[in-house]
Amino acid sequence: MKVINIEIEVPKYKNFVEVGILGDVHRGNRYFDQDLWDLYYEGTKGHEGFKTDKNMHIITTGDLMETAMKDSMGVQDQDEWIEDQILWLIEMLKPINEDGRLIAMIDGNHERRATRNWFRNTRLIAKMLDVPYHYGYLKVNIKLVKGDKTREYKIACHHGYGYARTVGGKMNAVMRMRDIVGDADAYVMGHLHDKFAKTGTINMGDEFVERLFGMTGAYLTYGGYSEDKLYSPPARGTLKLKLHFDIDRISGR
Repeated sequence: MKVINIEIEVPKYKNFVEVGILGDVHRGNRYFDQDLWDLYYEGTKGHEGFKTDKNMHIITTGDLMETAMKDSMGVQDQDEWIEDQILWLIEMLKPINEDGRLIAMIDGNHERRATRNWFRNTRLIAKMLDVPYHYGYLKVNIKLVKGDKTREYKIACHHGYGYARTVGGKMNAVMRMRDIVGDADAYVMGHLHDKFAKTGTINMGDEFVERLFGMTGAYLTYGGYSEDKLYSPPARGTLKLKLHFDIDRISGR
């Protein structure tokens, strides 16, 4: 497990900061949804995307690229050279990183496919962008600062694991993260192509506290390998966490 500590200044006109959990983009898959990506990344006339939203910080949780090897399951769905997937992702993350809003990057199981050939593409990108990288469980300690006041939150992040198909199974997968880190305010992962933010209660010894458990969605339409294996159509888009400054609370959408 890796722990990183960061400070984020809360804008004068805001009483919160948002953190986007960006994962399961699957660039390079022929079912990658460019229109959905543009909606979240570029935004619309009435909604700013995370490319330019100065109050939206990003943690990437893996499977940003398809990274299919010749013997990978679902390799038939890949339609772009892996180096082109890497170059595309660098260009997408550059504006966020230049604003100091790219917090960290984590590997996904798709990126780990390349490790069989002694290549770690997420680590390479993180190195090029000079942002923290980890292959597994990441804990991010965030201190919000506004004037002379501060508030602190802890977010536990992992790409995710398993083959759960039911809502309960997916929720259990996220909740198991607290077996490793017990004091986080939010636990988030991707991998299972669902999207939710739910609160749960943890016994901290002398008190019961509410924690947020979230899963970020995918940027895929339905078909190919997923349809062949009878996986459900993916819930889509990026999970967004709101770290409140005026009260001690994380909410998600």
